[in-house]
Amino acid sequence: MRRLRRLSLAEIARRRADAHRDADLLQSGWQPDQRTLDGAPTIDAWGAATYPGTSLPCLVGYVSGHPIVPDGPATTSPIIAWGDDWIRTESRFYRVLEPLRIPAAPRPSEPQGETTPEPSSANPDEPDGSGFVGF
Repeated sequence: MRRLRRLSLAEIARRRADAHRDADLLQSGWQPDQRTLDGAPTIDAWGAATYPGTSLPCLVGYVSGHPIVPDGPATTSPIIAWGDDWIRTESRFYRVLEPLRIPAAPRPSEPQGETTPEPSSANPDEPDGSGFVGF
């Protein structure tokens, strides 16, 4: 089990102030620049989820380059803004890579050259001969 470093009260306050500042900027039309995104952790093979204990959106996926969380599976904090290739969560920006793609199950194919035997009737009195007796 991974242990995460506890944040100090000063770090929590700074994180919240940064989130409010960025939310205001993003609402006014500002977009993060390349320098901001170059320093951001990435999330790959992700799926949308709801942050535990809330109704707020988040992502679950493989995070790398995070300053606190080791590389591996993780859940982001709640999302406050979403761009083309980035998200801003309550704690930081992330560069969003590819979503998790689950391949469709192959459709069963018909056997080639084989014939399916006709069902035998368990009830010869049944008119269609299917053997089904309804109750």
